[in-house]
Amino acid sequence: MPISSILLGNKENQRVLLFGVFGGQIGLYDGRYTYIRGCAKPDNNPLFSYTLMPTNMRGFFPQESLEQMQIAPGMRFTNGIPCLKIPTEICINPFYCGSLLFDIANDPHQENNIIRLPIEAEMVEKLKSVLRRIDAPSDVFERLGLEG
Repeated sequence: MPISSILLGNKENQRVLLFGVFGGQIGLYDGRYTYIRGCAKPDNNPLFSYTLMPTNMRGFFPQESLEQMQIAPGMRFTNGIPCLKIPTEICINPFYCGSLLFDIANDPHQENNIIRLPIEAEMVEKLKSVLRRIDAPSDVFERLGLEG
């Protein structure tokens, strides 16, 4: 089903949507709530790039990162092919933004963060389930402060 169909309200076979920016917060939308999970620690670690190429969007990885790289076993997104696991840093640390939770049905413009409500625990379970389903590495769970 095309994403536009889901966004326009077609709920047939609707699932959750996972979104985010590498090394930043990770978001989950379940048709009612938008949950945006921040990293657990101020250093935003562990953070690794999993790649078949020793480059990133801005060029080559720094020598210090390449000296620490490891070969990671294949995963779903590498079609089972082993890849490079390279320690990575990002320019903007998402720690200070924290986690956010919005009730889209009652707050479609996402203006009122309701993170303290019990619904966060349900959204955390959904997020962990999706991360397991897409074969996310264990360091993703650790960086986000989620028990795998």
